[in-house]
Amino acid sequence: IGQRIALHAAKSFDDDALHTLWERGIKTPDMFSKSVIVGVATIDRVVTEDRTLPENQKPWYMGPYYPDGKVCYGWVLTKRRRLSQPIPCNGALGLWRVPPTIEVEIHNQLESSP
Repeated sequence: IGQRIALHAAKSFDDDALHTLWERGIKTPDMFSKSVIVGVATIDRVVTEDRTLPENQKPWYMGPYYPDGKVCYGWVLTKRRRLSQPIPCNGALGLWRVPPTIEVEIHNQLESSP
């Protein structure tokens, strides 16, 4: 909580999630860049249900449970900033450290934009 994270667009997409996204009016994956850092945000809090979320954030929350019965966790992100130019970067499952050279590129873009 309170930490800034990089927002990474994966190289592939979970096809099983498409129906849920479409039902919520969210764009399909062919409209997105892949395998790039697209921005940064600060983790404000973690939620396990949508009742505390503003209406405009509720479509993004996929909980309260995954189809396999596991509890769904959502992160409320603040101080979101889109990079002017996505930065190519291989990702990994879960949380991972951005390579130092990519951190420099992110920092340079954030410093040069308002």
